[in-house]
Amino acid sequence: MNVNLFDEGFDCPDVEFIQMARPTLSLAKYLQMVGRGLRINHENKDKVCMIIDNVGNYRKFGLPDKPRNWESMFASLRAGKGIIPTYVKKIQNIIAVNDEMVTVKKANTARKKMTAKQLKEYLKNVEPFQQDGRWGLKVMNDIIVKPIYAHISNFRGDYAQCRIGIQKCLYGLLDRRGNIILPPEYKYIYGWNEHAVEVKSNDGYCRTIEL
Repeated sequence: MNVNLFDEGFDCPDVEFIQMARPTLSLAKYLQMVGRGLRINHENKDKVCMIIDNVGNYRKFGLPDKPRNWESMFASLRAGKGIIPTYVKKIQNIIAVNDEMVTVKKANTARKKMTAKQLKEYLKNVEPFQQDGRWGLKVMNDIIVKPIYAHISNFRGDYAQCRIGIQKCLYGLLDRRGNIILPPEYKYIYGWNEHAVEVKSNDGYCRTIEL
């Protein structure tokens, strides 16, 4: 157990377990912390790292392998800070911690052994599926995202619309890997392409968000 001792600049490819108990709004800090366990171990290439996020940092930034527009961040066109989603319970603007443990994503060793080109072709077959009234993503029997959403639309290009809530619906975007590209916190999503999406927030304000 440590506090700010091994969260940056610590290179040990053998690390197989990380437990985050520190909230942050810094994307760089978040990636530094999870990065301690995501180093490639050349002596054990099948190594898998378990990350337990007690403070919900992944909800603010997405999963570590989420595609990010680094050029926009370097040009100060996009913030490198996290935003607390509107759909989660908050206490004094901090995500409330509960006792429920949820598996967000599991490592898939079969996909891990694919080349980048093979994986890209494989993910073209990702499609939404329904189970017990909830929706997820899969390729045949390979579950990409567990059925946790109220609905997931068919893919348009590389993105699909996800929905949470039944009476009060909120919408976001997922990519073919199941990464949250746009958190489900918008009243409407009018349309999207590979570069941008048009949304309407709960306050009625419409805007275009770069992807």
